Amino acid sequence: VQGRVHAFVQTETYLEDLRKKKVDQDFAIQTDVELDYPEPILFNPRSSGDDVATSLESNDLFDFEMMVQPVLQVLVSKSLEQALQEVLEEEELSGVQSHKTDFLQERNAELAQVQPLVMREQRRLDEGKRRAEQEEKRKQEEKEAARRKVAEEATKEFLSQLQSTVLQKMDEAKYF
Repeated sequence: VQGRVHAFVQTETYLEDLRKKKVDQDFAIQTDVELDYPEPILFNPRSSGDDVATSLESNDLFDFEMMVQPVLQVLVSKSLEQALQEVLEEEELSGVQSHKTDFLQERNAELAQVQPLVMREQRRLDEGKRRAEQEEKRKQEEKEAARRKVAEEATKEFLSQLQSTVLQKMDEAKYF
């Protein structure tokens, strides 16, 4: 921009004398030139036996696709067979469970029908026991009453004889 003057102003937080110029030095380092060494010789151990070769015909090699096919068929068929068996077991279990719930419902219905009959029979047996106890109690009371009556009559007879004997002895002793 015309008319403006550029001035160097120090903006750092500490003051530095800008008039002193630092000494600059240039240094350079060079690496050694790489020497062209020959390629290292690979170590080939000396064979200890006779070297022989094998000849292969075209159909001597293993045909993977052909050999794997029967194994793969067995694996797939066994997997399908096991899956089918598991499905059949689950269906059988669900059938057994439904049969069990049907049986329990039927049994509960029969128990509901039999329960009043059992209660009625129990009441009848209880009533029979109660009546048998009442009859036994009545017989005991009759026996007790008969025993008391016999004792009372024996006592009256004894007392009547005693009374006449006492009166007779008193008369003889001249108490009257």
